Amino acid sequence: MKTDWTNCWRRNYGTLSYRIYLRIIDTIYNHLLGNTKLRDPSILELGAGSGVHSLRMAKRFPGCEITLVDDNATAIEISNNLYANSNSKVEVHYLNTNVLDLDLDEKFDIVHSEGLIEHFYGENRAMVFSKHAECCKPTGMIIIIVPQKCVQYRVARWIMEKTNTWLWDEKPLSRQEIYELNKRCGLTMVREYSPPLGYQIGVLLTHANHQ
Repeated sequence: MKTDWTNCWRRNYGTLSYRIYLRIIDTIYNHLLGNTKLRDPSILELGAGSGVHSLRMAKRFPGCEITLVDDNATAIEISNNLYANSNSKVEVHYLNTNVLDLDLDEKFDIVHSEGLIEHFYGENRAMVFSKHAECCKPTGMIIIIVPQKCVQYRVARWIMEKTNTWLWDEKPLSRQEIYELNKRCGLTMVREYSPPLGYQIGVLLTHANHQ
């Protein structure tokens, strides 16, 4: 099954389950960022979807500039509306392209993604992981949040498949796979967090020469 992202966004965006999911992801971001203080950071979100996570970062880092990357037109339309209807005056740029095709000269203070890497397989998965490092400043930080292989994931997916609400083509990552990809990219693991009852795991990474 190949994910129909247009259908996903039209069916799932704004639903109760979507809002509950966002609360869980917010918790992970908050644990990873902790008391981080940055002045006017540049933020790049890969596979941004609605861009809601970057918009919430804008509240933490006033004066930031945001670049959102997604190859789905419906997601970008939703994101446009979300930012236009928010009270934020953040400067936002949209790049309608596949992450694998991304070629930027600019480097960013924060590069992050949530729910992206699990949709890639084999060498493409490693390439997407390394794209975060490629786009990050030497002194910047990287946040990656993915579903991990665990009982909670298997149960949640089984229920959604049985109720015909599972829409995604994905393969969760084990902790070991995350560690190996991190090592392959020459990054340093600063922090990781997984909510007690959730199946997601988030990691905060930096370039090896900066912690």
